[in-house]
Amino acid sequence: MPPAPAASPTQPQPPGRIAWFVLLQASIQAWLRPAIWCPLLNRVHSYREVWRTGESEAAELVDSVVKTVNRFNRDKHLNCDWLIGSANREAGQVTVLNLTARCRWLDIIVIDLRRGSATATSTGLLPLLLPLAPLLNLLAFAFPFSDLVTNSKRLASLRQALDAPVKDWSVDSPPHQQSPHRRMSAAGRGRPGEFRTEAPIGCLFNCSQTADIRLLLGDRTLHAHKLVLSAASPVFRAMLTGDWL
Repeated sequence: MPPAPAASPTQPQPPGRIAWFVLLQASIQAWLRPAIWCPLLNRVHSYREVWRTGESEAAELVDSVVKTVNRFNRDKHLNCDWLIGSANREAGQVTVLNLTARCRWLDIIVIDLRRGSATATSTGLLPLLLPLAPLLNLLAFAFPFSDLVTNSKRLASLRQALDAPVKDWSVDSPPHQQSPHRRMSAAGRGRPGEFRTEAPIGCLFNCSQTADIRLLLGDRTLHAHKLVLSAASPVFRAMLTGDWL
């Protein structure tokens, strides 16, 4: 018998050794995504970038994303399984499922090249290794948690590894919030860990005993934990994890 033809690198590869009930629960939770139901937590549980590409390059970039995801899945890049949920060359849209290696937490990357958006999102508090995890995550949809900046790391790693590179990109921050680099005053430039900004920022408090970040808002000095501030703000997440350009 002739050998079976090799799979195309631009075609989604089947999942490896992943339990069937995990894949079943992943398909349900990928559709529901309860972690982003609450508007106040949407930004906390998501990391967004703006990718600027021409419309003629959308199909090429979709192929590049699929090829890169297949390679990441073989290498178990960043200690997780990478699966293609859907890929549409004409629409320029790709959905990537990320399942962590041990407990099977599910995160999703949604790329829409026509709109120039790329979003990495946590889908739920509990891992899919637990029976009925999608149902339990529905009940815990308003429970805040941190992704420990893994979403931003995965999306940045994917963008940097594409064969057809993204020409220009930026972190998608809220409309009212500008880059803290542009708001930094001369008095704060020489003081590591201190930022001066006029933008409203959550997760701040007055006690400085356990804080590792200090921010100056007008005449007030507030403090925050680096991990909490990174989870609450995509802009600060990019700055504090070294992914800011």
